[in-house]
Amino acid sequence: MTHSWLASTTQGSMVGDYISTSFSGTTAHPVFAVASAPSGPVLNEAMYTPASGLTAAAGTAAATTATARDNARSARLAAIAYAQWLANGGTGGGEDSP
Repeated sequence: MTHSWLASTTQGSMVGDYISTSFSGTTAHPVFAVASAPSGPVLNEAMYTPASGLTAAAGTAAATTATARDNARSARLAAIAYAQWLANGGTGGGEDSP
């Protein structure tokens, strides 16, 4: 796969707008992009997953519940980022921009 085979956007080359791993029992099905040489101006890029999936083993990292302090800090950081975005004209972001 060559970098020039990937879709070019205003935010750089893209292979997809999401990351996905779906689970069926203890089997994980990750999704990834593969590109082949384009045919003229037409790109040739597709998403794949292993047919039999991958065995998912139990990990050692545990998720913890966010505290009120964690949530307040996250809200403050989001407010700062939003204020900076507005100060810069409120443009230039993608679909995930506020």
